[in-house]
Amino acid sequence: TPSLISFTRVGGFHMFTVHLFTPTPPPPFPRSTPAPYHPITLSPITLSPPHTLPNALPPLIGRAQALTEIAGRLQTPGARLLTLVGPGGMGKTSLALAVGREQLPLFADGVWFVALAALNTATALAPAIANTLGLSLQGGDPRTALLQALRTKQMLLLLDNFEHLLTVNSPGTTASIAVDLVVDLLEAAPCVQIIVTSRERLNVGGEWLFTLQGLPLAPQPPADANRLPYANTSCHY
Repeated sequence: TPSLISFTRVGGFHMFTVHLFTPTPPPPFPRSTPAPYHPITLSPITLSPPHTLPNALPPLIGRAQALTEIAGRLQTPGARLLTLVGPGGMGKTSLALAVGREQLPLFADGVWFVALAALNTATALAPAIANTLGLSLQGGDPRTALLQALRTKQMLLLLDNFEHLLTVNSPGTTASIAVDLVVDLLEAAPCVQIIVTSRERLNVGGEWLFTLQGLPLAPQPPADANRLPYANTSCHY
């Protein structure tokens, strides 16, 4: 117990007096009112596959049936190459972009729109695809490097405005250099599918055609779908 000692002198004696006292307790510590509890709900983060599709797509008028038919065709085993054929101004590019946007969740490695109108030579197709995908093809043959890079990918390529690349042939053949690359890609990468927009068909086995002339027509199955090796390859992922 706290105490206080005082000293006094009385006559010839020394007197000590002890004073006991009780300390005053401090005021109680103020307690704040706890904040109300609000549970937090965490939503799972959904990552979209990569793509080069524009954020705002051009308007697509009267093509709902076409979207449905093309989506069904892309799910058909062996339908790896689909060409949207029609004159200029028919909306081939807009339709391809809409298909790409709709199909994006189904391709783990994304949907890639490759604009070909500015290419001057067919040999520029491989570098153009690689550039769109963000691939660096260091040295050697860019064609071979591209095939190797896509071998295990599951993606959809949209090759837009292909027609002007059809006139450049591989040396000693009547086959287009650009068409040869498309076929090689499909053979090397079994989980890659390709949609081409063109004023003319690529004219290779296994090519499905979707003709745009006013109202959309149903895709025409190829008569020789089993001619090319890629037509019988399977994608497992």
